[in-house]
Amino acid sequence: NWLVDDKVRIFGYENVTNFMGYENQIKLLLLCLISAETFDLEYSPVSINFLDICQIIEKRYEAINHYLNNLSVEEIWKFREDPHSLFLEREGIFFVREEFPNVVTVKFKEKLNIQEKIAFMKKITEMERLRSYYKELLDMLESYPFYSEDYQIIIKKAFEKRSKELFEEVVKKAKEKMDQAKDFHQLYLFFNDIIKESEAEQIPEEIKNRIIDVYELKRDALKREKIEEIDQRLTEIKDIAELNSYWDKIKLYLKLNRQYIGREFELLIAKKFDLKEKELLAENVH
Repeated sequence: NWLVDDKVRIFGYENVTNFMGYENQIKLLLLCLISAETFDLEYSPVSINFLDICQIIEKRYEAINHYLNNLSVEEIWKFREDPHSLFLEREGIFFVREEFPNVVTVKFKEKLNIQEKIAFMKKITEMERLRSYYKELLDMLESYPFYSEDYQIIIKKAFEKRSKELFEEVVKKAKEKMDQAKDFHQLYLFFNDIIKESEAEQIPEEIKNRIIDVYELKRDALKREKIEEIDQRLTEIKDIAELNSYWDKIKLYLKLNRQYIGREFELLIAKKFDLKEKELLAENVH
């Protein structure tokens, strides 16, 4: 008589039961009424809130009906022995209680915990493992007996987000590694190893291009350092013999690093020596 006496009020029930057969409607209603027994109905009615389930019923009705189909009336009546157990979060139908006002919200937890899968995906630190796990999830969803297209979209977005994070980490580590290089040859070796690893991990071209940018920036930084070193040394040279000796040393350096620094850099350095030579010759004339 609770419904008749207005002891229990129901919101959104009709929208949910449109997706259920008569037997499952009764089972769901019984569960709700048992959950209401945990309140003191003497002074204040209990409101059963189906609005949460209303939001998912169109996509999850197969799973909800499957759960109720496998839940016997006898099992439902056993909940009367411990109605508070209905408020423990678990797979299937459970309830969330609010004391003021007296509200019971009906919830449904699917066997497939998609948020748990995403949380695990966020912890993966290797690209190959991430791809493998993503494929495992897609295969699992493909064989899932209930609607899962929305889950596939969620999983895809989570995969793309984590992939982007791992790619950013690849670029960050590449920069950290190449920043340790003390010369052009060492820098090239670091860069070459990183590119090989990137290709093995099937890193996208966009990320490889960013790694190339990092390499070129570091190479330019090493060039600037070398120019500053040469400029400083040239200011200290006072005669042609000393200049020629230093030039022989720099020529060898340029030759050994030609594949990394380029012809333009060699010409720039050579011009500096030419200018210094003219400066010294002019001083000797005076």
